[in-house]
Amino acid sequence: MKNLLISILFVPTIAMAQYKGTYETLKIREVWFMCYNSLTKHRPDIDPLFHAGTCDCYLDKLRIRFTWEQYSLLDGPDQFTETYEMTSQCI
Repeated sequence: MKNLLISILFVPTIAMAQYKGTYETLKIREVWFMCYNSLTKHRPDIDPLFHAGTCDCYLDKLRIRFTWEQYSLLDGPDQFTETYEMTSQCI
C-alpha cells in the first residue's frame, strides 16, 4: 500500500519533468483551440471529445519536444509538418 501511495504522488512529477521550457497559459490555450477547431472543422462526424483528447495529446508532445521559443522560430511549413506528425501519433 505504501508503494502505491508513493508512486501516485510521484507520477505527475515525472511527467512534468519531461516538458521543455515553460509555456504561458494563454499560448497553451491558443494552440489547443487551433488544434480543436481544425479537427472539428475537417472531421465534424467524429465525437468532439475524441478531438479534445487528440489536442491534449498533441500539446503534451509539443511541450516535450520543443520549448515555446523553438516552436515559435519554426516557419509555417515546418510548424505544419511537426503538428501533423505529432497529431498523427495521437490519433
